[in-house]
Order: sequence, then C-alpha cells, then structure tokens
Amino acid sequence: MIISCIHIQSFGKINNLTLELDGGINIITGENESGKSTICNFIRFVFYGLPSKTEEKQKCISWEASRAAGYIIFSEDGLQYRVERDAVMTTSAEGKVSFSEKCTIYDNETNNPCLRGKNPGEEFFGVPESVFESTAYIRQLGESKIGGRSLLEASENILFSGDESAGTKKALKKLDEARKFLWHKNKSGGKIHDMQENLDSLEERIDASKSTGARLIYLDGRKRELTQSAEKAEKDAAVIKEELDTYERFSIKQAYRKCVKTKREAEELEAQREKLCDASATGGVHIYKSDYTERLRAYQSELKIATARYEDARTEMEAARKKLGDMNEKLAVFERFGSVEKRDALVHKVEEDKKALSSRKTVSLIGLIGTAVFASLFVASFIIGESGSAAIKTVFAVLAALCALFCAVGFIMAGGYAKRIRRVCAMFGCADYGEFDELVKASKKDEAALMYIIEGKRGAESKFDEASSALNKASAAIIRALEAAGFEIFDNTALSLDRAIAKCDEKRSEIEKLEIMIREKKKSAEEYAAALASYPDELIAQSAKEDFPPELESYDYRKRKRDYEFLTRSAASSKERIYEIEKEYTELNAKGENPVKLAPEAEALKGNIAALTEKFEAYVLAIEAMESASGKLREGISPKLAKTAGKVMSKLSGGKYRSLGVDGDFAMSYFDGITHGVDSLSAGTMDIAYLSLRIALMDLLCKKSVPPFIFDESFARLDDTRLANTLELLYRLYGEYGQCLLFTCHGREREIMKSIGAFRQIDI
Repeated sequence: MIISCIHIQSFGKINNLTLELDGGINIITGENESGKSTICNFIRFVFYGLPSKTEEKQKCISWEASRAAGYIIFSEDGLQYRVERDAVMTTSAEGKVSFSEKCTIYDNETNNPCLRGKNPGEEFFGVPESVFESTAYIRQLGESKIGGRSLLEASENILFSGDESAGTKKALKKLDEARKFLWHKNKSGGKIHDMQENLDSLEERIDASKSTGARLIYLDGRKRELTQSAEKAEKDAAVIKEELDTYERFSIKQAYRKCVKTKREAEELEAQREKLCDASATGGVHIYKSDYTERLRAYQSELKIATARYEDARTEMEAARKKLGDMNEKLAVFERFGSVEKRDALVHKVEEDKKALSSRKTVSLIGLIGTAVFASLFVASFIIGESGSAAIKTVFAVLAALCALFCAVGFIMAGGYAKRIRRVCAMFGCADYGEFDELVKASKKDEAALMYIIEGKRGAESKFDEASSALNKASAAIIRALEAAGFEIFDNTALSLDRAIAKCDEKRSEIEKLEIMIREKKKSAEEYAAALASYPDELIAQSAKEDFPPELESYDYRKRKRDYEFLTRSAASSKERIYEIEKEYTELNAKGENPVKLAPEAEALKGNIAALTEKFEAYVLAIEAMESASGKLREGISPKLAKTAGKVMSKLSGGKYRSLGVDGDFAMSYFDGITHGVDSLSAGTMDIAYLSLRIALMDLLCKKSVPPFIFDESFARLDDTRLANTLELLYRLYGEYGQCLLFTCHGREREIMKSIGAFRQIDI
C-alpha cells in the first residue's frame, strides 16, 4: 500500500491540511507541538475509526468544531482508493456526550462507493487495530512495548485461517455455545436440563395421579378447618374493633379537654404577664424593658468612672499637700539668708574670695619652690668651692631671699581670704566651703521643687473639683432616674442603683419565664388542635359529651391494635388459602389424569436425554482437542518471529546481536552465552530490538497488504550509526515497493538519507 494524499479537514488542533506523499521514505519535519502526532493519529482514525474511550475520542475532535473529518488516498494492487471518515460529537441538554461516525470507501477513479460495510484497516491490512498499533504504528520505541492477549489471539487466528476474525477462538466459541445449549458448565440449564425438568415434572404427575383421591379428601378437610379459623378470627377482630373505636372517641375527648385546658392556662399566664408589664406602679416607666435597664447600667458605669476619678483626684491632692508641707519645713533653714538678692550677693562674695584664695596659694607655692631652688644653688656654690665667684653667690642669696619674701606675703593674704570664707560658713552652720556650696545648691533646687509642687497642688485641686462635680452630676442623674420610677433612694447612690438594677432584672426574668410558659402552652394547644383536625366536628362534639368507663385510662391501645391486625391478617390468610384449596380441588377434579397414559411419554423423554448427553460429551472432547491444537500453533509462532527478528536485529546492530528469543507473550531476550532480557540492554539497543520484532510481525501477519510504517519521533535514542543502519534497512525493505512515514523535529534523518537513497522531504 502507498498513501499518496492525506487531507485533514478537521482533527484535533489541525484544520484544512493536505500532505502529498510518495512511495518509499517520506520525512515529515516540524517543530514540537506542530501537529506531527496529530497527523499520525489521523491516519489511524481514518483506517480504524475513533478510539473506544470517551476521553480519547474527545482528543480527536477538532478544537474549532465538534467533528473530526478528512480522507486518505492510496493505491493497492493497481487500484486507487479514497477512504473518507467523518465523526460528529454532540452534547445533550443534560450534558451527556455522544458520538456518531460515518466511513465510506471510494474507487478514486470512478468516485463510486465500494467495499460497503468494511473496516478499511481490517480490509486492506488484514489485521485489527491492536495489531496495527503493535507493528506499523511506532511512537517512541521504548514507550510502546509489544505483547498482550489481544495481539497473541489475533496472530494465532491470522496464522490459523488467514482471517483475524475467524480462527480457533471462534471455533472454540461455537463449540462451547453448542455445549452450553445442551448443558451449562455447572450442569444446570440447557436443553438436557430442560428435558430433565420435564421428565421430573411428568414423573411427579404420575405419582400425583396415583394419590389424587387422597389429596382431595385432605383438601376438603383442610378447607373446613380454615373456614372455622377465619370465622373465629373475624368475630374476635370485630370485638377488638369496637374497643378500638371506643378508645378513639375517648382519646378525642381527652385531647379536646387538654386543648381547652392549655388554652385557658395560656390566657391566665398572659394575664399575669400583662399585670407584671403594667407600669402604673413605676411612674409609667417600663422597668423590665432592656432599654431602661441598659440606661441604668450606663449610669452605673458612669458612676464607677466618676467615683474612681474622684478618689484618684483626692489622693493626688492630699499627696501634693503633704509634699508642700514637707518642702516648707525643709526650706526653713534658708530663711537666714534673707532675700534671694542678699543670698546671691553673699554667695558671689564667697566665690570671689574662694578664687582669690586659690590664686594666692598658687603664688605662695611658686615662691616656696623658687626659695628652695635658689637656696640650693647658694649652698651648692659653697660646696663647689673656689670655682664660683662671690658675685654669683650673692645673686643666689638675694633671689632666695626675694622668693622667701614673696612666699610669705602670699601665705599671709591667703590666710585672710580663708578666714573670711570660714566666717561666712560658720554663719550658716557649715564646717567648710564644700558644705556651704552644697547648702546653696540645695536652696536653689528646693525653691524650683517648691514651685513645681505648688503648681502640682493647684492642678490636683482643680482636678479634684472637676471630679467632684462629675460625681455629683452622675449621682444626680441616677437619683432622678430612680425617683421617676419610684425606687427607694439610700444614702449610698451606688447601692440604690444596684438594688434598682437587680429589681429590674428580677422583673424581666419573671416576665421572660411567663413568656416561655405561654409559648409552651400555646404550642401544646396547637398540637392538640392539630390532632383533632383530622376528625369531623360532629365526632368531636359527640365524644366530648360521651361518658366513658374509668378502665379506659389503663387501656393498652397498642397491644389491642396489634391483636386486631394479627386477627385481620390471619382471617385474610385463611381465606386466601381456602381460595387456593378450592382452585386446586377444582383442577384435580378436572384433570383426572391416568398414570398408564403418562408412562410412555416419560420413557421417550429418557431416551432423548441419553442421546443429547452423548452429544454433549462429544462437544467436550472436541473442545479439548481444539485447545490442544491452538496451544501447539502458539508454540510455533515464537520460533518464526525469533528467526526473522534476529536477522533484522543483526543488520540494525551491525552484526553485534544475532540471536534473539521471543516467547508466547512476545517478551524478547538475547543470548551471549547466557540468556538476558532485552530490558538489560541500553535504551538505543532496546529500541532496535523492538523495531526488529515489529518488522518480523509485519512479515508474519500482514498477508493482504503491508501498511505504511509510521514513525512518530521514534529514533531519538538511537546513535548516528544505528540510525543509519535503521534507515538503510527501511530503504531496502520499503524503498521501492512499500512506504515509510518518518515524523521528526530533527534534521538527522534527512542528512543520513541523503547518503542512502531517494526520499521525499515535507515540512509542516
């Protein structure tokens, strides 16, 4: 088969695409997500239709329209065909998705339909879709392992009969159906079973005809017993029915009385509530209402805040007054200074004397040092001896005397300054200038503190006045509110308010309890009324006037109702059984079967059962023989596949791998002294192993026509050498009389094919 044209009208994400193809190698190149896999799936769709799963079907439908449509033109055995397929997806109002599909095969030269009712894939390739996907349709080789029961059975049937749909499986199925027709596996059902049931029934009739007389006598007696039982049950049921009716009227009267009583009680409770809600005793103020209570609680909160602020302000004012008293006692010692001006002048004079004292001490110290130095030089000149002149000695002596005089004058003046300073310190009880200085600093500091305390006292008194006013205002508002409602006023405003709030809460609680009781009473009254609503007014009125015996108070209604129902059912059951007995009695009289006439019919059935049983055993033996032959056929498939696949594998691997094994489920292995599974090979080597198996399967199974080999990005894991071997093999196998479609996003295949042979390049 050679595909010459692929036209996709709508399929997945592709719309209105036409590809012109040649025989041999066709390389279709496109970027990732360009639609290569979609084209591959379209080829499968045209030849085999939509997939079985709904989600897979939806992937085939166009993204822009609710359909999948297109055609493929190909040549086969000198004729040119066109296969058109159209699938439409519809969605109901309930959201249920359904698909309709149409496929037509045309003679492309005459444009006339042909091969009606045929599946294109199975008709032209001779294999079902599962075999097509396991051989000619190749995705990533490592992602598409070969095997499975469906492929194995299809292979077996094709080899057995040349037809995938006709083989051992169908033959076994027909034999098994014939066997089941006679006798199911569990030996129940089937023709033999039905005949056996007829025989059993006939034998029962023979036995029954022998005992008909005895049966009629028994039925007559049983009918009399059941009649008596039914009459007694009906009589007892009538008595209980009268009791139940009387109790029902009694219950109506009880419900009526309770309904009236609960209504009256509800009215009395409402009167109590209205009395409690009357505000005439509280000056027209509804003290039970939440808005009044909330207002009192707001007053309570304001009173607490005002009282707290009053206490804080009073405490603060007392503390300020105490601080002021303490400071006044402390400042009494400074009164001897006189005015602030006198104090500052005196302090200024003492500080000047302090500075002068310090300078005179410094001068005296310098003079003392000079005296010591020059005296030392004078003494040293005598020690040296004659080397020093008398003039120098005289100079040293004079300088020493002047320094001594300077030092003495400095000490005398320093003593005067120190004496004045001690006198001023003694005036204020200070031992030295340090104590005096501390006394002056404390005086200035405490004066500032005194002014701060005085200001604090004034602020505390002002705050206390404001807090007192607020407290009085809050108390007055509370008193007015309580007096308006007639509440008792105590000396303690807070106590008066607390008791008033408690009384309001107590009254509201009483009213709420009454309202709950009123609702419960009304609900009970409504329930009694609802129960009475199903009865006629005349019956209610009659029952309310009727006198009933006291024992009805303890009447067990439920038990007597169960007794009545039991007796009613018992009477009905007896009547039903009487009807069945009468029917059977009439039938037995009408039949009047003769056992002598029934015996030959029974013997004929026994002969038929024996013949069919023999036939059933023959079917079982045929099934066992067919299954044995099928097993041997399957065992013969594997060596053929292994031989062909090994040759292909040797060429693809450059002669490295020659010996391949294939088991009954198409699992592959290779031999290098030890048998290994192909899963132990590298990814690229595993790919060419599975490709070898696919080519072998194509050679073995496709007897009608070899479909195009379709490769969808299949060679990604092959190195350049093995890719070249693969392409060269495909070219030799299919380059002249077959067709290969290579879908790829790479340029390796195109570059390698340039050195092998002719091919067609198509870019999408």
